[in-house]
Amino acid sequence: MLISSKNNMIDNENTTKQIDELKAVIGSSNDEALICDSYRILGDIGEQNKIDELTNHLIVKFVAEKNKTIKESIHNALRKQVKNKNTHVKPLLDILEKYKKSDIIESVIALLHNAAANAEVEFALIKILENSHSDWIYKRVNNCLHTSGSRESIPYLIKKIHHKSNDVAISSLITIIRLGDHRESELFCTELTNGKIKDTAMEGIVMHCGIEAVDAVIERLKKKTGRKRETDCSSYFYSGNENETTLGLKFLHQFKDDRKDITDFFLYLLNKRKDKLFDYEIALLNEVINDKTVNLTKRNFK
Repeated sequence: MLISSKNNMIDNENTTKQIDELKAVIGSSNDEALICDSYRILGDIGEQNKIDELTNHLIVKFVAEKNKTIKESIHNALRKQVKNKNTHVKPLLDILEKYKKSDIIESVIALLHNAAANAEVEFALIKILENSHSDWIYKRVNNCLHTSGSRESIPYLIKKIHHKSNDVAISSLITIIRLGDHRESELFCTELTNGKIKDTAMEGIVMHCGIEAVDAVIERLKKKTGRKRETDCSSYFYSGNENETTLGLKFLHQFKDDRKDITDFFLYLLNKRKDKLFDYEIALLNEVINDKTVNLTKRNFK
């Protein structure tokens, strides 16, 4: 049988036939390389066509497979699939319940990534956050909660935003921003004022806060621009040449008509802190002072 490559076009009429042929190869062959290649192609087909039945078939095969090399090839194929409400994730959750080894937990978390919001998945991930695991595992859980989490996860994520690991703290706050709304306004303002990851807190304010956050943003930008910076952190949620300062300026610009002191603050930055600003920050200040329209473009996340 000739196995087509990923780049070959697979029309809808032949997809089912090709899947059946590949399953037959897997079921009848003792050639490890051929079996792995067949799973690779099944993964590509599923990625292109988003077939629920194929995703569920791969989950069953992953759980049952004993050969480590073949199991890894199924794992790679499964990671490409979009998991939705029709995905049978219970076998994967059973693995999380049964095994406590970090490598097994990490492997299953990777497979749950990009799953549709699912209460069972979320509960399993929360249990991991509540128990002792490596910082890397916590990060992977946070990434997974981006798509499979809800507001139920937020109290558990809040516990991690002061974690000793900056990576865990940042990923926790980013996930709160992704799952949260205006009800987290006080949290974001507090983190911007006293937290350890202020640039991320600024993104939460821009996404979810209103005029109540103006004072916190002004005070933060005063401190931020008090010294010369060589570089600055880029934005996670917004594309373009955005950093904490530009996000703060654009946030404040929305409330110029309601808070007259905002224009005074812009002029203060331009006249007193110009030598501490990057050229693109100075250009933005001129735009907001002259009341030009400024935009923010959100990144697209799966």
